[in-house]
Amino acid sequence: MCEVIHNFHTRRGKEVKLLNKKLLVAITMAIFALFLVVGCGGGQSADTQQPEQPAAEQPAEEPAAEEPATEEPKQEQASAGGEMVFVSSAEKATCADCHGSLADATAKIENHPQMPVETLANCQPCHADGDLSLRKVLHTAHLGGAVSVSCVHCHKLVEDGTLPVGELAPQGAKFVTIEVASVDKAPGGCTDCHKKHSDDRDYSLTATIAKIEGHPQLPIENASGCVQCHAEGSPLALSLAMHKAHLQGEHYKENYGNSCLNCHDAQNKMAVKGL
Repeated sequence: MCEVIHNFHTRRGKEVKLLNKKLLVAITMAIFALFLVVGCGGGQSADTQQPEQPAAEQPAEEPAAEEPATEEPKQEQASAGGEMVFVSSAEKATCADCHGSLADATAKIENHPQMPVETLANCQPCHADGDLSLRKVLHTAHLGGAVSVSCVHCHKLVEDGTLPVGELAPQGAKFVTIEVASVDKAPGGCTDCHKKHSDDRDYSLTATIAKIEGHPQLPIENASGCVQCHAEGSPLALSLAMHKAHLQGEHYKENYGNSCLNCHDAQNKMAVKGL
């Protein structure tokens, strides 16, 4: 009986030792696995990207307040024929006001003789007639060029109605200062302005002439009907009458800009339209 008990305890001891050994191995494996998880797989690697967080919604930018538009200065607007921008005949007195030394100006003209030109009068001996006439040369050079030039920068109105180049005016001539806008409100000439609108607004040449005291009553249709009596070079020259009537009155300035281009054709050597 004692031997049976001894064998039982021996076998039981062996089983306990085996169980303890297995338990120890299991605990060791568990600890080892824990170290592997913590050391290798438990943390995030540096290459592992964090999931993107949704960007915080930015408040929408308010549109910039519009600045009020700067209003351009308005120029006097003609009813037809362009803007009426006036220049004064007193702005320029001589050619030198624009050109400085005339000798320097002529020196820039190809093939022109080099000479000491002091005033426009020095040009007259060579530029008297024909294609080299001073009138033709200067009109060609100034009209339609890159620089805007008004007729009254060169031509000056004299009290008697003549309109010579200022530098060539007779000594003692009394100039009348006028303001002129370079617009063409009468492309067809006199009858664009002088026409009948109604019985009480008849501005035709015939009606206008009828209002001139002492003038014969004639059916005049255009300027060509006037030159028979108003030939140039006579005291009744058409240019004298027209310059006085138009340029020295307020009506022509207010309504037609005192413009030379209403009567003179810039495309035809400044000839009077209709002649």
